[in-house]
Amino acid sequence: MELGEGFGPTDAITPAKITGAHAGVIRRRAVKDMQEQSALTRSLAEVFTPTWVVRFMIDEADWAWRQSFLQSVSFEYWLSYVQSRRLEIACGEAPFLVNRYDAADGTVIALAERTGILSRKLALVNEHTADRNAWLHWALKALRSTYGYEYQGDNLLIARVNVLRTMEDFLEAAGFECFSAAEYRVLVDAITWNIWQMDGLTNCVPFSRSKVEAITDSLFSAEPADLDEKTYGDCRIRDWETDRTIDFNEVRGANEMKFDYVIGNPP
Repeated sequence: MELGEGFGPTDAITPAKITGAHAGVIRRRAVKDMQEQSALTRSLAEVFTPTWVVRFMIDEADWAWRQSFLQSVSFEYWLSYVQSRRLEIACGEAPFLVNRYDAADGTVIALAERTGILSRKLALVNEHTADRNAWLHWALKALRSTYGYEYQGDNLLIARVNVLRTMEDFLEAAGFECFSAAEYRVLVDAITWNIWQMDGLTNCVPFSRSKVEAITDSLFSAEPADLDEKTYGDCRIRDWETDRTIDFNEVRGANEMKFDYVIGNPP
């Protein structure tokens, strides 16, 4: 879809660009025509996983996590499950995280049948909490321990909306009053940190290069690299347990935060 100046690959998505006359710019894959879907598959390897495959893969990952948990029980099972760190790579519209609908054909999925990572966590929160404050506490823990990254800005926006709507869905199912403005701000802060834009091949912001590349290039250049935000795009994520941000490249380091499992379609 050619929309002209301001709608290029590196331009920011703003409210004015996706509302009013441009309300149809951001669309789920399922409502795009086959020609556009095929073009995205060829150019960006965009392939969305059917719900039954998503369910099978998460079931297998959960089984492996459960075996590890049972060998080192130190916390009540549901609390450990809710707080376990999980990451969906190349998350698209977040089918592995929340699967509000079948990403392949757009079929809406009933709340009781959703099997995404965050959906499973929130189902446990609904089952084990009796008041709204407790629900908010553990639902936020569930959200802050659930991560996903995506290359394409339009998919990323849809993924973030799907995560927020899922929080609303489970709050309503629990029978509690809707989120306040202040609570929404907390949720949105967590979602924008945890569901972020990244090139999974470089672990950098799309169309940028890493700090290491910039430094290396400067060794063979007459001019030293100017290492500001315009030079490199290393992605940083938040470790909510320690309330600090770290380079995603360091996530698997010996002294850094780790994910209990990583799942999804490879980039």
